[in-house]
Amino acid sequence: MKTAIFGIFVLNCLALPVIGQSANQRNAAASNDSFYRQQAGQQRNATLRQIQWRDTKALGIGKNDQKLDSPRPSTAISSLKDNVPARIESSIFTIFQVVDNSNLLLDNADETLWLTGYPAKGLSDDQEVRMVGVVVQKGTKTFETAFGQRTVKLVQFATMEQHKQFDADEQTAIRTAQRDEYIKAYPEWTLKDGTTFRAKFDKAFGSTAVQMLELDTNQAIRKKVAEFHPDDANTLRTIIKTESARKRSQARNR
Repeated sequence: MKTAIFGIFVLNCLALPVIGQSANQRNAAASNDSFYRQQAGQQRNATLRQIQWRDTKALGIGKNDQKLDSPRPSTAISSLKDNVPARIESSIFTIFQVVDNSNLLLDNADETLWLTGYPAKGLSDDQEVRMVGVVVQKGTKTFETAFGQRTVKLVQFATMEQHKQFDADEQTAIRTAQRDEYIKAYPEWTLKDGTTFRAKFDKAFGSTAVQMLELDTNQAIRKKVAEFHPDDANTLRTIIKTESARKRSQARNR
């Protein structure tokens, strides 16, 4: 009997670390599960918003605009400026009132807009809509309500010519931004004689020479560290040391 009790006691003692480890594992698993559930929830909400946006009635003058599956980069309604074309595609509005055949009062959580010059045929109060394409603010509109006067932003869709110019300017801005981002990877270097060029570090030959990829030609050029202005030479020495340390660390971890 004593032997049996002692055996049970030993087994319980041996099991304690396993039980503790399992608890830690369960906590870690629960934490990971919570993280992935949160990520999945965010993704699901984003998908639902996209579906809602896509299924909402689109107001616009361009046929291609009507076929969009998701909004393009948009301006906040509060940032609209008079006579400056902009997109407000990301917003979903409720038609507060179909005023007449060419005027709509649109409302959302942020602001109320008066859309003018747009055919209202087939639209009705309380209908959800979105505005695709380019709009232009034309000042404000004041109107009477049961509670007195109210003033809201007055907007209309831009002309086709304005749409085309807006798209062209947008593409130019995107290309410029991409070019600027690309250039950041190619810092400007100065040699002792004052010559400057843009290139990014490629590899080192010991501690005295480097190979760099030149921005304008994308050609590999080899230069001695001593050829550079002292400030840039020091920068290169730091890069060489960092790169050397990284390679040693990788070699140890293999």
